[in-house]
Amino acid sequence: MAIEFTYSGPSAGEIGKDLAEANDFNEADLAQNRAGRISDRQAVKLAFQALRPVFASGGTLAFWLIFSWMIREFVPGILQIFIFKYAMAGYWSVTIAAVGAFLMGLLNSSRLTILLIQDLAQGKSAMIEGRTTTSWEERPAQGTSRLWGMKEAVYNYCVKNEYFEVSHDGFEVLHTKYDTMTPSAKIYYSPKSKMLLAIEVR
Repeated sequence: MAIEFTYSGPSAGEIGKDLAEANDFNEADLAQNRAGRISDRQAVKLAFQALRPVFASGGTLAFWLIFSWMIREFVPGILQIFIFKYAMAGYWSVTIAAVGAFLMGLLNSSRLTILLIQDLAQGKSAMIEGRTTTSWEERPAQGTSRLWGMKEAVYNYCVKNEYFEVSHDGFEVLHTKYDTMTPSAKIYYSPKSKMLLAIEVR
């Protein structure tokens, strides 16, 4: 008597639930995207994403300026003389690095922010459909780490030669959890800035 083995893969609903959780969108967002619109919740999320380089480098600069002010205000004068006499070169190196990282972050986010503003002004979403794969690459890190040559991983969904940056969790859902699958999916995104809004599998 022959024994048949069957394999039941995850359903589209199961994959869709995992994708929604990993990419931070919900059914209400998805309904808006299907109707060709960007939801209010997604608009706020995209704004924070676009300004992330500024926040990262700006936070470093703010911390260093506060630290410098505290030294001048609360460290005894004699100790200040010692610090600035023997650590002046290092102090200015860090200050210049922090300012430079902030300016670079501002430049990096300015183009994306301008495109996103145009997308949010129109409030329309776009959609592309096809077999979806994952990819990742390294790019210069944000903040002062960039000036020391450090790298950070960037994760993407790929469909029809279009690349959409996603979080590590969003990447892991398709790359690891469903690594034997290349699902056909609809990706909703902001038309000009090309930022991911939502994804649903067929």
